[in-house]
Amino acid sequence: HVLVAEDDHFQRLAIMDIFECLEYEVTAAENAQKAWEKLQESTLSYDFALINLAMPDVDDNGPMLLSKRDGTPHGEQLLFL
Repeated sequence: HVLVAEDDHFQRLAIMDIFECLEYEVTAAENAQKAWEKLQESTLSYDFALINLAMPDVDDNGPMLLSKRDGTPHGEQLLFL
């Protein structure tokens, strides 16, 4: 199960398609805050999360997740691009 956090709609869809072709279950988030909320859901566990580090929202971006990465409940690996 992969979490993809990307603000650009078309890039998010392209990344999701790649992982779906590799037979991963994919969950998408359009900003860092929504990605963090999905990571905090106790019922979900991800193999890893692929996160855009330069999302445009000033208070709601990839570096915010970078600073919180050790707090993921299931110990997911966060990959930033």
